[in-house]
Amino acid sequence: MEQRICKQCGRVFVYHGHKSGDHTKFCSDECSVKAKREANLRSYYKSQDCRERSQLKQREKRAHEADENRRQWLDNNVPDGFEYLGDWVGGNTEVSFKCLRHGVVVRRTIDAVRQHGGIRCEICRREYQEEYQKEYQKRRNTYGSREEYLAELARQREKREQERRESIKCVFVCDVCGKKFVTYNPRQKRCSLKCSKAKRAERQGHRHRARKYGCEYDPSVTTKRLIERDGLRCAICGEMCDQNDHRWSEWFGPLYPTLDHIIPLSKGGSHAWDNVQVAHAICNATKRDLVEGEPEVQTEKSRACG
Repeated sequence: MEQRICKQCGRVFVYHGHKSGDHTKFCSDECSVKAKREANLRSYYKSQDCRERSQLKQREKRAHEADENRRQWLDNNVPDGFEYLGDWVGGNTEVSFKCLRHGVVVRRTIDAVRQHGGIRCEICRREYQEEYQKEYQKRRNTYGSREEYLAELARQREKREQERRESIKCVFVCDVCGKKFVTYNPRQKRCSLKCSKAKRAERQGHRHRARKYGCEYDPSVTTKRLIERDGLRCAICGEMCDQNDHRWSEWFGPLYPTLDHIIPLSKGGSHAWDNVQVAHAICNATKRDLVEGEPEVQTEKSRACG
C-alpha cells in the first residue's frame, strides 16, 4: 500500500497497487470525472482562442487587401475634373478632392465615390439641377402634360421593341404540317404546340415500341431524314406520296408519307436505317405488322393500291 495525494481535491488516499488508470491519480471516480471535465473545457477554450486568432488574421488580411485596392484606385482612377489632395490615412475614411472647375474642396469616402462612379461639388450639383429643370420644362412644354410625355415614351419603347423583333424575324416551314410560319426564335421548328406534340408522340411511339419489344433504336432515324434519303415514292405500292394531303387530320392524310419498318418491331426488326422505308399512310396502316414477301402482304398490297 502507498499513500498518495489526489490531483483534483488534494486529499490523501491509500493506493493499493493493484488498480490502474485514474485510480493511481485520483481518490475517487467523482474526482476523476471532474478532472476530465476541466481538461475538456481547457482544450475547448484553447481551440476557441486559436479560432479567434485565425479569424482576426483573416480580417486583417482582408482589410490590408482593401487598403491596397483603395490606394491603387486613388493613384489611377480619380474622377474627371477633380484632383486628389493626398490626405488619406487608411480604411474607408473621408478624403479631399478639389474641383478643378470651381476650386471647391469636397470630402467623400473612397468606397462611396467608387460605387457611384463620380462626385460633384455644390456648384456643379446646382448647375446640373438647373439644367435638368430646364430640360424637363422643355419636354413638358413640348408634350403639354406629363401623361402625354409618358405616352410618347411608351410609343418610342414599343417602336424600338418592334424594330428589334423585325430584325430577328424568321420564316420557317413546319416539319410536321408543311406550313410556313413566322417566329422570332431561330431554333423553333414547328408552327404550333399541336405539331410539337405530334412530333414528340411520333418519336416517343417508336422509342416506346422499340423498348417494349427489346429492339435496337436509333434516334437519328426520322421521317424527314428518310424522305431526304429515299424521296417521296411509296415502297409498298410504288406511287408518289403527297405531303399536302391532310384529309384525315391537320397533320396527315391517306397519301401522306410515313415511316414504315420493313421487318416490324413486333417481329424482331430494328428502328435503324437499314430497316425503314417510305410508305403512304394508308399503305402503312394496311400492311400492319406483316413482313414483305408473305402472301398476306401481297393481298393487302393489292387492296391498298386499289
